[in-house]
Order: sequence, then structure tokens, then C-alpha cells
Amino acid sequence: MVRIPAGSFRMGGEYSDEKQHDVSVDSFAMGKYEVTFAEYDKFADATGREKPSDRGWGRGNRPVINVSWNDATAYSKWLSNQTGKTYRLPTEAEWEYA
Repeated sequence: MVRIPAGSFRMGGEYSDEKQHDVSVDSFAMGKYEVTFAEYDKFADATGREKPSDRGWGRGNRPVINVSWNDATAYSKWLSNQTGKTYRLPTEAEWEYA
């Protein structure tokens, strides 16, 4: 996990119909690396979920693909329960800021 300091930035598409606006975010922590297939597969095995397809790219330490927002949220809740720490997905503003 990497600590992201609080700050502000201009959010919105310069080349789209999305209106630009100023956004402030509080300090937060975010994973430095993507969740891997190996990590996600432990969750899938523990919860009886279907493992996502790697589309022939390989599994192991490669970043997991083909998971929905619901799958990712469930993984975060499961990880929180396993570790006793609180994990969640970043907000859109946090993601863009980081």
C-alpha cells in the first residue's frame, strides 16, 4: 500500500462533454500493484466463486482481468475480513488523482 497525500486537482474531460471541476481528496492508501490472478484465485476458491478467464494470457502473478465491479467489491470485503484491515475500491476522484 502507498499513502497518497491529500490534495486537489481539476477533474473532467478537456476533450469530452464532461464539465471540468475542481476536486479535493483526503489522504488515502492505495495498492501499489494490481491484484494478481494468484491473489484473486485464493478469494474465488475460498468463496466458491467462478475464477475469471485469463483469455490465454496466463494467470499467476499477472494482473487479474475480467472481473466486474461487484466481484472487485466482494474481493475487497473478503480481504478486509481476512486481514482485519479495511479495504475498498478507490473512488473515481481518488483513482484519477493517484
